[in-house]
Amino acid sequence: MPAASLMPNSFDLTSDPATVTVAASVSKHRKKDVAPFGKDVAKLVPRFIEGKPPEEKLWPGRWFRRAAEILRVDCVVAVVEYVDRQGQILDFHALRHGYVTTLMAVADNPKTAQELARHSTMSLTLGDTHPGGQAIADTVNAMPPLPESVWDAGQQRLSLARNGMFMRRFMYLSGARWRCLAVSGNAWRCLAIVAETGIEPVQRLPSAGF
Repeated sequence: MPAASLMPNSFDLTSDPATVTVAASVSKHRKKDVAPFGKDVAKLVPRFIEGKPPEEKLWPGRWFRRAAEILRVDCVVAVVEYVDRQGQILDFHALRHGYVTTLMAVADNPKTAQELARHSTMSLTLGDTHPGGQAIADTVNAMPPLPESVWDAGQQRLSLARNGMFMRRFMYLSGARWRCLAVSGNAWRCLAIVAETGIEPVQRLPSAGF
């Protein structure tokens, strides 16, 4: 685990933003990583590094083999459920997924989130991203409204589609061709005749497969 390899000289609190360097030997993709972090985290770092030799590990030992157990104790102290109602587990990997999900929510460019997550491909970043229901709702509601012209055109198409559906159903139920279709060749004219007179201009034609 990279955290077990960190030393005081791994941190640079003078840069903007502050950074932490992870050696290639412990990096997940075997390359030296220089990861930036926010000002709120930078305020917490001095308490861990003050008074310690620059090249002495801050958290030595093999505690990471019991990392899950340690995290469970922290959850009890913080009154946080280790397993939620959906069966999702709060472990160290979940913390990473939460970090990447937050990056994707605030980053202007997904490529920025990929770089900060130290992923080699965007597919890895997307795999660690889990937008919640509220995030999905906020995104949909943030979509710009349809222009009035598009709305009016959509209403017209919907009206035509409904009328056409009515005509198809009515013709099917009558079991015959409309005489007015033969006369006018216009299905909408046929519908107008019915609406105006209330008389069905229907006559069964000689057997022709209709």
